[in-house]
Amino acid sequence: MLAHERAHAAGWHSLDVLLMEGLCAAFWFHPMVYWYRRSLRVVHEYLADAEASSLTDKKQYGLLLIRQSQSGMPVAFANHFFQSPLKQRLIMLMKQHSAPVRALRYGLVLPLAGLFILLFQQAPVIAQEVNGKSDAYDHQVQVPTSTPAEQVAQDNPCEQEPVFPGGMGALMDFMAKNIQYPKNAEGSIQEGTVVTSFTVNEVGGIQNVYVNNPTEMPAVYNAEALRVVSMLPKWTPGKKNCKTGLFELCIPIKFKANGQPVSKAQQPVSNVSDLQTPPRFTGGQEALFKFLIENIKYPEAAKQAKAEGTVLVKFVVEKDGSISQVEAQDSNGIHADLVTEAIRVSQSMPKWVPGVLNGEIVRVQFALPIRFKLD
Repeated sequence: MLAHERAHAAGWHSLDVLLMEGLCAAFWFHPMVYWYRRSLRVVHEYLADAEASSLTDKKQYGLLLIRQSQSGMPVAFANHFFQSPLKQRLIMLMKQHSAPVRALRYGLVLPLAGLFILLFQQAPVIAQEVNGKSDAYDHQVQVPTSTPAEQVAQDNPCEQEPVFPGGMGALMDFMAKNIQYPKNAEGSIQEGTVVTSFTVNEVGGIQNVYVNNPTEMPAVYNAEALRVVSMLPKWTPGKKNCKTGLFELCIPIKFKANGQPVSKAQQPVSNVSDLQTPPRFTGGQEALFKFLIENIKYPEAAKQAKAEGTVLVKFVVEKDGSISQVEAQDSNGIHADLVTEAIRVSQSMPKWVPGVLNGEIVRVQFALPIRFKLD
């Protein structure tokens, strides 16, 4: 027992007790401080028992603890919360010391945990780099087939858009037969696209015809586009909530030279590799993909026909970054509605950062593949 008390003194256990009493006085309102004080005293006893038992037989020392606890008048307690630490002390006394190898194993847990934390922190960065490399080689954009609202409209006959008599192919034929190409004083034709908007009323008539991009083409081209759109025959009216209603639609009309001379001042740079700085979408390639995914709507007729494919859209990035002369290239075999939708979205793109050649901002012809795929 003397060795037991000397172990308490050598371990400065009295100092621990004084510090713990001070904490109890400061945090008297917190129950955890009393639990910690009781646990600290038990640990002190474990340490002292280990030191004292090393000088004699553990079994004899355990019997000594039992005799010591049974000396004196027994005291009866009325509650069941008191538990004598003697049993725990005897169990701890008889336990075998862990091998150093086990301590080494437990020690390896900390560096492994740190390694896992580091890997989890780097995972988003690695995924971003992989996606960036993938986007650099794959310029095709897969757009969602429909939003939840569009899916409801697809399955609901009470929600239908207006339809041109004969379908989209007939509409394109009508435009090709009726458009007359204006010419300037030099006899050349300026290439470009006039985006027209109009309203289909409850009986299928055309009204409120206007041009969305009036400043990108000369006035004579805008007037010709308005003239042809105003000549459109009656459509099959659309439905909203099972009732015919007003629908605003958009049709891009392309003016192309078709082998006739084009003014040299209007000819854009077609070889992007010659540029010091090629044109780019504001915000980069990732922002371009996000814009296309959020704005492309899969045409209803293309959904019903289960049409898929990639539309190669060509356009010119003007000196001010605006987009002009939007057209689809090599679109044979692609559903006409997909071509029209690709042109519409490309025409609605915000201004780009223009290209630079020999230190000067120039017009640049750019090609963008847009992929339509049904899930």
